[in-house]
Order: sequence, then C-alpha cells, then structure tokens
Amino acid sequence: MQTLSINETEILPNMKLSIAFQGNKRLAEYGELAQLVERYAFDTISIYEDLMFQPAWQPLLIMAQHTRRVRLGPAVVNPYLRHPALIAGEFALLNEAAGGRAYLGLGRGSFLDALEICLLYTSPSPRDRTRSRMPSSA
Repeated sequence: MQTLSINETEILPNMKLSIAFQGNKRLAEYGELAQLVERYAFDTISIYEDLMFQPAWQPLLIMAQHTRRVRLGPAVVNPYLRHPALIAGEFALLNEAAGGRAYLGLGRGSFLDALEICLLYTSPSPRDRTRSRMPSSA
C-alpha cells in the first residue's frame, strides 16, 4: 500500500474556520475570548442571537475592540422579532466598530417552534406587513 503526502492548503485553499458562542457570558469575558479566538487563527466569530439570552450586539462590539482580523456577526437575527430598521442600524454600528469586518446572519431562529410562536409569523413577511399598514395612494 502506498502512502500519499497531502498538503492541506492544496486541497482546501479557501477553507475558513469559524466559531460561535452563546450570549450567556459576562460582558467582561468577551474581549479576552475574542483575543484568544483570533490567536488560534479562526476567521469568524459569531454570537448567537437566541431568545432567552442577552442580545448579540453588545458582546460583538466588545469583541470588535479587541480584534483586528476576524469577521464578527450575529447568528442569526430574526427579522420577525426585531424590526429591519433596527437590525440595519445595529449592523452599521458593528461594521464601523469592526472596521468593515462585520457580517449579518438573518433567519427565524430556533426557539420559535419551542415557544409555539412560529405559527404567528409564517405569513405575511415583515415587508408585506409593513406595506399593508401603509395608506394606499389614490
């Protein structure tokens, strides 16, 4: 049997390594945690934006102050529970603090089914709900 020598960078030259954390830590812990993650050559840090935990934005802002290279963002923000205009503002602030390294994960999340909220938000979409409240032009 012949043994092959394989260079990992030739097989997966564009591989990115990400790590995610729950928003259940003290705010003071996030800076040191971000530095450790960056030191271990991760490319992306996510904070889960789950119900029943603190919002992801403040920990991400702290992490932005303590890192220089990694991308940062929430995983995932629910546009059914948080207005899109607020999401846009929070993202813009994070992106500025991170020097353009922010990303935005959007989705409905995982806790809605457990709370039986999903049936309330299956239809219409947030955009359609907003349009239905706007006065129609005559």
